[in-house]
Amino acid sequence: MWQPVVTRSLRIAAGRLSALQPTRTLAATRSVGTDGGSEEGSAEERLRQWVEASGGTVHPGLRVGIPRSVQAGVGTQGAGLVAATALPEGLTLTELPAQCFLTAESACTRHPALTEVVEAVPEQLWPARLGLAALAERAAGDESPFASYIQLLPVKFDGVPIFFGPEEIAALQYAPVQHQIKLRGRFLHEFATHRLLGVTAPFGGQLVQTDALGWGFAAASSRAFGLAGPSGPRAMLPLIDMANHSFVGNAVVKFGSGGAKLVTVAPVAEGDEILISYGEHPNDHLLLDYGFVVGNNPRDSCPIQFSAQLVEMAREMSGAPLPLTAADWKANALEEVGLCGPTASLELHYGGNAHPGLVDPRLIAGLRVLFAPGDALPDPGSAEGRKIEVSAWRTSKGIAELLLASFPTTATEDADALAAEELSRAMAVAHEFRLTKKRLLMKCVELHSKVLDEIESG
Repeated sequence: MWQPVVTRSLRIAAGRLSALQPTRTLAATRSVGTDGGSEEGSAEERLRQWVEASGGTVHPGLRVGIPRSVQAGVGTQGAGLVAATALPEGLTLTELPAQCFLTAESACTRHPALTEVVEAVPEQLWPARLGLAALAERAAGDESPFASYIQLLPVKFDGVPIFFGPEEIAALQYAPVQHQIKLRGRFLHEFATHRLLGVTAPFGGQLVQTDALGWGFAAASSRAFGLAGPSGPRAMLPLIDMANHSFVGNAVVKFGSGGAKLVTVAPVAEGDEILISYGEHPNDHLLLDYGFVVGNNPRDSCPIQFSAQLVEMAREMSGAPLPLTAADWKANALEEVGLCGPTASLELHYGGNAHPGLVDPRLIAGLRVLFAPGDALPDPGSAEGRKIEVSAWRTSKGIAELLLASFPTTATEDADALAAEELSRAMAVAHEFRLTKKRLLMKCVELHSKVLDEIESG
């Protein structure tokens, strides 16, 4: 079962980001008004001018601002791109030449002293590499070609879990994500306090402390695009990467040899938000990298580790009509579905893209084998075959119910807390995340009941 793992990751005091120390603090001065425009107006205008001076384009109907959904208290993703006028389908909103891409490689070219510390970061932790590049540009101030872009980045990322305190981490009630937060937080702390200790040359003579490295990591993980697929190099794309997420967006990012452009794929009304898809991601990924979750996310899932102990516990609880039995042929049959043998993959999922029935078909296949009483699986249409089906689906339903019961609070309690309490941004995201998991499992249980009704009535 999932057990809360309480660990202190990165925490920033309310209202400040202690960025680069000790000589001065560099704050990203983003201040967006509720009317959809910048209170100062200068940072966005300078960004437009820089893109155009670099050979790019920005449509006059594109603005950085607070979407109406966020103003109404409905949206959760914060400031984004908004249509200042009605925009038709097929319109190029901005075209960004490659020289405007912020990458770790290009930053190392501008700041040669950065190369050694970037290369010390494991490739799988690419947000830290790109985050160091963002910090180097931030330290360079107005001398950086990305100065206007850096000024529009958030001062802090409240919803990104590496900034959660112990209470918010515990509130997730979900060990797989808590474990990832722990790993990321440990790396960032150790890298900042050991590898970056005394390293000031890439950062204008300033030390990068843990919270600053966390800021860079969050800025990169929540904004970067893969330039050649998921495993390719990543880049922060000024202006383009300010678009918020929807699985059904009204715009897409297109890459070419000369750069990238943001193009509408549907008409956008004046005042509506420009939305792109960040990818087919479950809520675990959206929370860890972007700091938000999507309700009723069809890509979301809950993992289990297949084991005899879990199966037997669920069988007893669910009242499956058949006992589990052992036979020599069953090992080969389980190996065929990847649940036994040297290449076994014991992680299974409820929900997810590949499982429209909201249960991994390998789980049902494995349970059929375990419940088969003879030397082979009988005809599914026979009386014995139907008993096996009932036992398999009841046990799978029991596993989902065990997972649901492992949470210390109910979905109703979570929904009531979100509606009634004044929660911090981080605590609200934690509540929303665990609520989506519970609702997913509740849906799994409901669908299992329908399948069982069909089997037993047939």
